[in-house]
Amino acid sequence: MAECAKEGDIILIRTPGPFYKALRRIGNLEYDHVCVMIDSLLVFHMTFPIAKINTVDKTLHPKYSPLILRPELTQAEIHNFLYTLKKLVGRRYDMVELCKAILHVSKIIIQKRQSTLEDAMENTSKLICTEVVFSALMQSSKQFRDALTASFSKIDLATKGYVTPDDFLKIAQLTNYFETIGISKKRKQSLFTTTKNAVPLSHLKMISNILRSGKSSNESNVMKLLQTILNVLMSYGALYRFPIREILKLIMRYKLKRKPKTKL
Repeated sequence: MAECAKEGDIILIRTPGPFYKALRRIGNLEYDHVCVMIDSLLVFHMTFPIAKINTVDKTLHPKYSPLILRPELTQAEIHNFLYTLKKLVGRRYDMVELCKAILHVSKIIIQKRQSTLEDAMENTSKLICTEVVFSALMQSSKQFRDALTASFSKIDLATKGYVTPDDFLKIAQLTNYFETIGISKKRKQSLFTTTKNAVPLSHLKMISNILRSGKSSNESNVMKLLQTILNVLMSYGALYRFPIREILKLIMRYKLKRKPKTKL
């Protein structure tokens, strides 16, 4: 399994926050947003207020629970796929269509079932994330069109009239068109470590023990570690779920114990 995303990969994400959680719940969706890798560092997003290109480190952060789907595309198809999307950069996001999509997907408004793929595709030109990615892939890949035909009756486009992020996942489950790509622990570390001289993760257990005991045979090394760990907590904290607040309390307690009262 590949260790990192590459150009042409489709990324499904779960946006954190109560609004998006509620949106996924009422729509019975696992994911709420779709974006596409432009290269190893940049990602295309069709999002409010305009379509833009962001860096990959934000998109693949664990808080978004990203799932990477790699379509079967030739190099020429990848070029056409990405060219179609990049032409949209700067275009305004269609909030009216998003509201309509939410109403239909949540079945507040009942959409007439699309009887054929051709009928359904007439409505996939809206400037919202799922529609633009879906449409660009349709234009670029005959294999995707074949996979869509094979799975059409079971996706939300057919039953609700709008493409959802989960449609990509359903097509991946029903056909062999997409390969599901994982992100290794090593790759995650490289993505989210921004401090050049960070303390290795193997030192964290030792630091924790030192802080709890309040003792050390090498005071200068301990203080050096304490200074550095503050720089890496935010980089590693979200990824490995360290109890950051408790660690910071222990650091302050440790420092205060070693300062003479006249300096406090």
